[in-house]
Amino acid sequence: MDPVTIITTVVTLAGAVCTSYEHVSRLVAVVQNAPKELEAIRSRAATINSIVTNLKQALEESAIHKVIEKDKLALNNVTALDGALKDVERTLDEVVDKLTKQSRPTTEGEHYKLRWRYYFSTSDWAQLQTRLNTHIQDLGSSMQSLNTFHVLRVLGDRDNDPARTLRTYAKSILEGRESKLVDERKSSPLASSNDDPPSPLPLDERRLLAKKKLHLQRELLQSARGGEDLDVSLLLDEGAETEWTEANEGMTALHLAAKYGHIRVAELLLEAGADIEAKSDTFGNDFIVRTQKDRTPLIWAAAGRDCPRMQERMCRFLLDKGANVNARNVSGRTPLQEAAMSVPYPNTNPRATMEMLIKCGAHVNAYDMEGWTALTECALYGRKELVELLLANGAQVDAKPGKGDPAIDSNPDLRWSHCEQDNPSPLRHIFYGITPLLVAGNEELICLLLDKGADTQSKDGKGKTIAELASDANHGMVLDKLAKMGKSLRIES
Repeated sequence: MDPVTIITTVVTLAGAVCTSYEHVSRLVAVVQNAPKELEAIRSRAATINSIVTNLKQALEESAIHKVIEKDKLALNNVTALDGALKDVERTLDEVVDKLTKQSRPTTEGEHYKLRWRYYFSTSDWAQLQTRLNTHIQDLGSSMQSLNTFHVLRVLGDRDNDPARTLRTYAKSILEGRESKLVDERKSSPLASSNDDPPSPLPLDERRLLAKKKLHLQRELLQSARGGEDLDVSLLLDEGAETEWTEANEGMTALHLAAKYGHIRVAELLLEAGADIEAKSDTFGNDFIVRTQKDRTPLIWAAAGRDCPRMQERMCRFLLDKGANVNARNVSGRTPLQEAAMSVPYPNTNPRATMEMLIKCGAHVNAYDMEGWTALTECALYGRKELVELLLANGAQVDAKPGKGDPAIDSNPDLRWSHCEQDNPSPLRHIFYGITPLLVAGNEELICLLLDKGADTQSKDGKGKTIAELASDANHGMVLDKLAKMGKSLRIES
C-alpha cells in the first residue's frame, strides 16, 4: 500500500472513530439513567465510552499516526476497529431500545423505572451484558495494541529489528485474546448442556419469581386504572390474574376499569374471565366502608364520579355483558341509587344513566340500610326532572314500598332496627323516618311531591312536619299549598 493511501486510510479511520465516539456517547448518556437493576449494564457502557474516548485521542496523536504508517500489522489492527465500533453501536442501540420499551421515565423525566416486561426478558439483558463484555475486551485489546505498537516500534528501532519484535508480540496478544474469548463462551451459562437434570429452584430464584408475579399484578391494576388496553392485553397474555387485588385498595382490575370508564380494558378483562359480579373489599374509616365496600363493577360505573363522561356508556356495556342491575354494596345501595347520588358531580349524566338502569329492570323503590331510596337522593339535591322520572316509573312518593313491590325482598334491614330501644343508633336522629318530602331541596319540588300525595304528617328526626319546616324556612309557596289542601297548620313554638 503506498504512503498516500495509508495516510488517507488513517485519516478516514480517525474520522470514523470520532463519529462513533459521538454516537456512543449519546447512547451511553441514556443508559446511565437506567434503574439500579441494570447497574451492570450501566457500568459496562461507561467503560466502553471511556475506551472509545481513549481510542479517539490516540488516533489523533501524530506518534500513533507514524506507527500505523510504518507497519502494516498496526494498520490492519486499526482497520479492524471500524467493524468493532459498528458492533458496539448496534449493541448499545439495542440496550437503549429495550430500556425505553421496558421502563418508563420517572416524574423527574431523567431516570427510568422498570416496567413488568423487564422481568420476562432477563435472559436478553444477560446476553446484552455478555456482548458488552466482549466489546470491552475487543476495544481494550485494540487500545493496548496501539500502545504496544508505539512502544515496540521505538524499542525495535533501537534493536534494529522492528518487524520481528513487533509482529511476534502483536501476534501473541491477538492469539491470547481469541483463546480467552473461547474459554469465556464455554463457561457461559447460556452454553450449558440441556442434558443436565433439573434442580429445585433456589430460594433467591423463588423470591425473584414472587417479585415478578407481584410486579405483573400491580402493572395490570395500574394499566387498567389508566386505560392502557394494549398493556392489559400483554399482561393477560403473560399470565396476570384478573381477580387479584391490592391489600390497601381491595379492587380488581375490572373494578378499576369500570370506575374510570375504560370500556376496552373492561372488555379484555371479561374475555379473560374476570368476574363481572366481583365485590370490592375496600377498607378504611366508617364512611369509606359504608359507601364503597362490596361494590360491583356496575355500581362503581354508576357512581360516575371518576368517569363522568362515560357513566352511562360503561353501565350499558356492563349490563350488556350480564351485570346484575340490582346488585347492592355493603350498605344495600344499588346502581340506581349510586347514579342518583352522582347528581352533585360535574359532567355526570345521571338522567340518561337512571333511565337506562330502569329500562333494564332496576328496582326504583330499593332502599339502603339508612332507608334512603333513589327518590330521596334526587329530592335532596332538588332535581325535579329526576324526581318526575322516578315517580313516572313507579317510585313510591314517601319512599316506603308496599308488599307487592319487587324491591321488598332484597331491601335490607334498616341499620337502626338492630339497635336495642335503650341504645339507639346515632344515625337514627338524622335519618329515621326521612321521606323525600322532608329533604326536598326547593319549594317547587316540595309542591310537586305534595301534588303526588306525599304524607304531610310525616316527621323528621327532630319531630317536625313539612308545615313546621316550611315555616322555619319561610317557604310561603309551600304554606299556601298546604293551606289550599285544607291542612291545619299546628306550629309549635
